Amino acid sequence: MKLLPALFLILYLSPFTLWAEQGDLPLRTSGFYAGGGVGYNQVDLKNEQLTISGNDLSYKLFVGYQFPGYSFLPFDTFFALEAGYMDLGTVEDQALGAEFELDIHGFDLYAIGYLPVTRRFDVFGKAGVFLWDAKLKADGSTVDDDNGTDLALGFGVEYRTGKSYSARLTLESLDMLDGAWVATLAGTYQFK
Repeated sequence: MKLLPALFLILYLSPFTLWAEQGDLPLRTSGFYAGGGVGYNQVDLKNEQLTISGNDLSYKLFVGYQFPGYSFLPFDTFFALEAGYMDLGTVEDQALGAEFELDIHGFDLYAIGYLPVTRRFDVFGKAGVFLWDAKLKADGSTVDDDNGTDLALGFGVEYRTGKSYSARLTLESLDMLDGAWVATLAGTYQFK
C-alpha cells in the first residue's frame, strides 16, 4: 500500500520535471505540418433486417497549419486547421446466412485547439467533418454503395520528440452510419 502514494506523487510531479528538463526546446511555432499513422476502429451499421458490427486496422495521412499561440486565456493556447485522408479498412461480419464486408474511406477537415501541459506535452480537442464513402458487399457482390458528410469529434495527446517531430495519440468519434470510432497513433513533422 505504500507504493500507491509514491506512484501518485511521481505521476503528479512528472509534468513539472519534464518541463524543467526541456528548457532547450524552442517554443511552439506556427507553420505547416504533415503526418501519418495507423489505428484501430469500430464501425456499426444497423437497419430493419441487418446488423453489422466489427473492427479493423486503419491508416491516416494528414496535413495542417498551426497558427501562432494566443494568450487570451490565463495560459497559452494554439490552434490548427487540418485536412486528411482516412481508410477504415474492411469490417467483416456474418448476418442472414451471408458473409458481409464493409469498406469505408474518406476525407476529414478539422479545427484543433491545443493546450500545452509542458514544453513537450499537449492535450488537444478537435471538431470537424468526415466526408465518407462506404461500400457494402455480401458474399463478394456489392449490395450497397453510400456516401455522406457527417460530424467528427476527437481528442488526444501530443508529445514533441524534437524540434520538428512529434507523436500523437487520438481518439475520434465519427457520426456516420450508426457510429464509428477510431484510435490512431501518428507521427508528425512540422516544416520550419
